[in-house]
Amino acid sequence: MSEKDRRRRELRHIDPEVRWIALSMLEGEPAPWVTDLLVEALEDGEFESIRWQAAVLLGRRNDPAAVPHLIRSLGDANYHVREEAAEALGKIGDARAGEPLAALLRDPVRSVRLRAASALERLERGRR
Repeated sequence: MSEKDRRRRELRHIDPEVRWIALSMLEGEPAPWVTDLLVEALEDGEFESIRWQAAVLLGRRNDPAAVPHLIRSLGDANYHVREEAAEALGKIGDARAGEPLAALLRDPVRSVRLRAASALERLERGRR
């Protein structure tokens, strides 16, 4: 079994604590397949904490391949996930995030609106 497959299996474990630890172990891992696993975790239908931590780690990786997935996460039911997806998009600085982040300025949760505004500011600074 490859390292990627082993990590994927851990990220799908029934115990959320095992998933959390597996996710944490991906931080700083330089292998290109890590982005794929983080995107899968971002789409975890069971645990919000896994989704928001995946968004945090994707922002730290600064991989433009994650942008479409993070944009989708701006619509997550959990506001923590929306916050972290906005933050990650601001860090990555990809112009594709501009319009979706602007739409998030109307989010009912104030902290989400603030993160979206901050991310938009970063995008604007990056264009100069």
